[in-house]
Amino acid sequence: MSKPFSADSLQHGNRKQKLLWKDLNEHSILNKLVDYNPFLAGTIPLDIDHGKSDVDILCEYSERKEFVSSLESSFDNLEGFEIIERYFQELPSILCRFKTEKFEYEIFAQTLPVSQQMGYVHFTIEGKILSIAGSEFKERIQTLKRDGWKTEEAFCKLLGVREDPYEFLFGLNFFPPENLIKFVLKSEFFLKKDK
Repeated sequence: MSKPFSADSLQHGNRKQKLLWKDLNEHSILNKLVDYNPFLAGTIPLDIDHGKSDVDILCEYSERKEFVSSLESSFDNLEGFEIIERYFQELPSILCRFKTEKFEYEIFAQTLPVSQQMGYVHFTIEGKILSIAGSEFKERIQTLKRDGWKTEEAFCKLLGVREDPYEFLFGLNFFPPENLIKFVLKSEFFLKKDK
């Protein structure tokens, strides 16, 4: 994942990714969020999702009231619509959930630019790790996900990381590319394979 991910690439992806691209367009979901710099993250674009995976969209906002009003006018006609406000990373955060006929969506927004949000950094790092580690690693992640593991926890389990998985993966963002490659290829996953 050397270049930033684009939702348009879904139309050339696997069956579920193509279905998601169609659903996003049918409901104009990203278009309705365009003022809030929407970014499609999560497991479906990374192709490590399972049957119960939802669709994650990250946004940024400056005016809380305006953003909430926009969410309501855009999505409150959809099943399961709800807005939850809470603190995450010590910042006020807005979570919006709803369902279409085919997918469950979760919009996560902060005043922090999307590129600095934990979800964006995790998505980017996970994409890089998958491209370095290869198909067997990806299959093991998918198995762990089906068994109920959270994405970040599954990555750290395979890599042999015992620290907080969310903080650790966030920290990998600061690794130079060559150091990240060395770290992944010398991780517990590959050491066990060599035995």
